[in-house]
Amino acid sequence: MYVSIPPSLDEVLMSTTQEPSARNATSLLKYYSPINITDTYFGNALSIRQWAATRAFDALSRPSDDNLWLEYGVHSYVANARYFANKNNIYIPAGITQPPLYYPSAPSYLRYGSVGIIIGHEITHGFDTNGRLWNNNDQYRNWWDNSSTAEFNTRAQCFVDQFDGIPLVDYTGKPVLDEAGEQAYVNGTLAITENIADAGGLSNAWAAWRAREAKEPSQKLPGMDEFTKEQLFFIASGQTWCSKLSAESVLGITRADVHAPPFARALNVAMNSGAFREAWKCEVKEPGCELW
Repeated sequence: MYVSIPPSLDEVLMSTTQEPSARNATSLLKYYSPINITDTYFGNALSIRQWAATRAFDALSRPSDDNLWLEYGVHSYVANARYFANKNNIYIPAGITQPPLYYPSAPSYLRYGSVGIIIGHEITHGFDTNGRLWNNNDQYRNWWDNSSTAEFNTRAQCFVDQFDGIPLVDYTGKPVLDEAGEQAYVNGTLAITENIADAGGLSNAWAAWRAREAKEPSQKLPGMDEFTKEQLFFIASGQTWCSKLSAESVLGITRADVHAPPFARALNVAMNSGAFREAWKCEVKEPGCELW
């Protein structure tokens, strides 16, 4: 169960008549006043946890306000995004809508190819192996008929098998080995929801950009004439997953994270896009796996 914590900071801001700078300082002091900061790390951590828990339990005595920004899962200042299935809403915080992921003045194919696919990714979570089970009454149950469920499972299994076959590599391209010294692979089962969301996110962003481009053609970037707008869309998409991970980090992600390693996400979201294959004039035009 999720609860919306009352924005006591906002309440203080609305109730004071001080100048903005003094008002903000006073509000922050009052907001954090229950926390007892000492010279011990354990004591500070415990006090902060107690403060947060008290606010959460206090919220249970009040009606839930879906218009408030949740104080868990994804904060406004982080470069991340999230979908909440029980509320059927997505959170795109300010932290991710800024360079190097998002440039407001950039051509539309770069904006749609970066943050656009992230937004599409979160929307698609409503139709992944978990999201599809939430009905329109916020109830978690299988409301699909047997034929629809069977077709969904068949298409989803394609993603599992595909990612299971991707060998792990570190940022230098060197193979990542497991404890037995054998080549390690991506865990397609663990990452199924995110891989479905990646595929749907790109296809949604592509369709949205194409519709936008038809109405308002974007400008080409100077010095990038060797690439088409369509290719630059996918270049922006690939750059979203830029990373530099050690072998230990890659192996750790595969073992415990529901997201596949970034290099695998960049590779397979392209493999599973017919639009990508068309834009780059690949010999094989059919996508590897396709669900939505």
